[in-house]
Amino acid sequence: AWLNRWTLLDLFLVLITAMACYRLWGIGWGLVALATLGLSWHEFDAPQMIWLNLIITIAIIKMLSAGRLLKALTLYRNLVMLLLILSSLIFIIDQARTAIYPQLEPHEYAPPQMRHQPVAETDEFMLQERAMPLAAMESESKSYEDSYLSSSPARVMKQKAPQVVMVDPDAMIQTGPGLPNWRWHSYAIQWDGPVQMNQNIELTIVSPAVHRTLNVLRILLVALLIWRLFDQATGNWKNLTSYLPARALSTALLLPIVFAFYSGDSHAEYPSKELLNELQQHLLKPAECLPQCANIESLTIQLSGDSLTLTAKAHATEDVAFPLPVPISSWVPSSVMVDLKHAESLFRQADQTLWLLMKKGVHTLEMKGSVAHLSELKIDFQLKPQHIRYDLKGWSAEITGEQIKQSQSLGFHRIASSEKSADTLLMNNDIPLFAEVTRYIELGLDWSVTTEVQLISGNALPGVLRIPLLAGESVITDGITVKDNAAVITLNKTTQSIRWHSTLPKSEALTLTASATSDFNEIWQLNSSAMWHINYEGIPVIYHQRQGQHWQPEWQPWPGESVSINISRPQGVKGSTKTIDDSQLTLTPGESLTTAKLSFNLRSSLGGQHDIHIPADSELMSVKIDHENIPVRLNENTLTLPISPGAQNVVIDWREPRGISTGVFKTTDVDLGTASVNAKISLQPGLQRWVLFAGGPTLGPAVLFWGVFFVIIGIAIGLSRISDMPLSVSQWILLGIGLSASAPAAGLLIVIWLLALRTKAKRPAIESTNFFNLYQLLLLA
Repeated sequence: AWLNRWTLLDLFLVLITAMACYRLWGIGWGLVALATLGLSWHEFDAPQMIWLNLIITIAIIKMLSAGRLLKALTLYRNLVMLLLILSSLIFIIDQARTAIYPQLEPHEYAPPQMRHQPVAETDEFMLQERAMPLAAMESESKSYEDSYLSSSPARVMKQKAPQVVMVDPDAMIQTGPGLPNWRWHSYAIQWDGPVQMNQNIELTIVSPAVHRTLNVLRILLVALLIWRLFDQATGNWKNLTSYLPARALSTALLLPIVFAFYSGDSHAEYPSKELLNELQQHLLKPAECLPQCANIESLTIQLSGDSLTLTAKAHATEDVAFPLPVPISSWVPSSVMVDLKHAESLFRQADQTLWLLMKKGVHTLEMKGSVAHLSELKIDFQLKPQHIRYDLKGWSAEITGEQIKQSQSLGFHRIASSEKSADTLLMNNDIPLFAEVTRYIELGLDWSVTTEVQLISGNALPGVLRIPLLAGESVITDGITVKDNAAVITLNKTTQSIRWHSTLPKSEALTLTASATSDFNEIWQLNSSAMWHINYEGIPVIYHQRQGQHWQPEWQPWPGESVSINISRPQGVKGSTKTIDDSQLTLTPGESLTTAKLSFNLRSSLGGQHDIHIPADSELMSVKIDHENIPVRLNENTLTLPISPGAQNVVIDWREPRGISTGVFKTTDVDLGTASVNAKISLQPGLQRWVLFAGGPTLGPAVLFWGVFFVIIGIAIGLSRISDMPLSVSQWILLGIGLSASAPAAGLLIVIWLLALRTKAKRPAIESTNFFNLYQLLLLA
């Protein structure tokens, strides 16, 4: 994985840099450069391209004797050296910190994984007596050409069936383990060619000791290469600041101000989860106009001979999906016009209703088509018009007058004329009935079956159908006649679909057999709870997950075919019914008292009590569950919390009669009562104390000061070797420790300021007055 991050360009640049060092200073320094870049090239915040840039500049300067180009390159070299120091300083500090505390190594942050909560699904997808908001319909829309213009009699989409989510009240449902909300590094292993099945892979993982050694080696190699670039080996450090002209020094004085704003890695959890949830609720909230987003002011029905024209005046307060009064099952309009323009956004739903995506405003709708093939017509209204007017020629209406206002549908019959013979009308009325019988079998805590009979074709109404019942089926719906283990139903012009509910006895097997009749066909759908294990034999399944991605097999048998369903209930596996997803203990110690705050998120599948153990001599302050105060008493060191099923947040505050006056403080031992993940401990000792040492698990606390401290020692030794500097090694270390609480650039600013004063003392006379004034102003800045 380490080699996989290297590209040909990376290798080329590293080799060129090493060869340049070899040509300048010999094979030893070439190997130093190769080792330095090889170990640090892909490390976090490591200097990369600046090495080759600086080495090439030094090589060109050695070939020049005098002139403007030499001065310009010298100035450029000094600026690049300063940038190298700044970038290397941050890199060295990070390497020193991770050498002491490996947990500080940069890694990817993974937010807590979202858990799927059970959602109750309903059959209210099609809203009656109202227009559906546009956003709710877009996911189910279908183009006009692909839907209602199609001559196929198959349904476009079946109504969504609810999932059986019944739970046995005696079942001990496991809440599962808590999931970590963080992750460390991940590496991809790739091959360019074929790989054999029995090929083995060996991974070599370095130990923490090797990891620390490599970090220290990177620090030494980077410092050594910088040392050589500053001509430390020749003892030429005193010349370092002597050839810094005023312009270079002025730029150097401004650079720390820019780098002072650098604060290393930052991680902002924004937007927060609460803000995202609020935004989601705002985007998904229903329109304020519901259920009156649209209505039909008036509808004119012109039914003359073999043509039908529906003219409606509709109002919409929002962009909505508007249901048109078009009976697609028996009549399809040849044209749909909106404000004298052809409608573009039309689609139909499983209930054979034509929908129009209508913009906000007042619109005139016109639907035309032929009814030459019909002897009767029925129009159902999802949106009830305020006013309805007839214009009938050769047709008669079933209801008239005041009955129109109370009716949700209108029926029309063709009046026989001399143009159509009695034999033709008799033949149209003698088409035998054919229906579709759909059985929805639900296996939950109780077993039930819902049977729906839908007239598909035929007009020999009224008609009687005998629907055989399943073995042991008991009809509980009123108005259904049962005779000889069969439901006897009557279909007429006003009732063309019937549904009833029945109960089934629990058994180890269920056999479904299609009736050998030509009056109807059958469809079987099985909807089982997770508490049952299902095996079936017989004809193949048509669909497995047709309804909302839930396992709901469907069969469409031919007459006489059957399916045997074997049903068993597997035994549950013991496990925890409580899970703590995350917890945080915050301690704020004082001189004599310590306040503690414990917050954790708990999921429970059962209600009951949960025990938390805190120190026995604690003084309980408050207990909150989901932001509500709960009256709970501390019994010795046990705190018993009332838990309800579901997820809840618990916050406990207490005081401990101990302080931090001794200088060594140990965090409180708290027993959460069950296994947990993502546990955090936050210690807030206050501004009067400086934490020097901290202990804990491997991924535990880290004192960042020590990583900076060792770097301060190395820098102090190097600065003390510069001639005419006013501070000794110990004084540089003391100054660095005092400035370590700030950003690294703050200490660098002091160093550059002292170097600037030293340069001014060595060069008191500056030829240009403008340069002199600028130099004085920059020193004051």
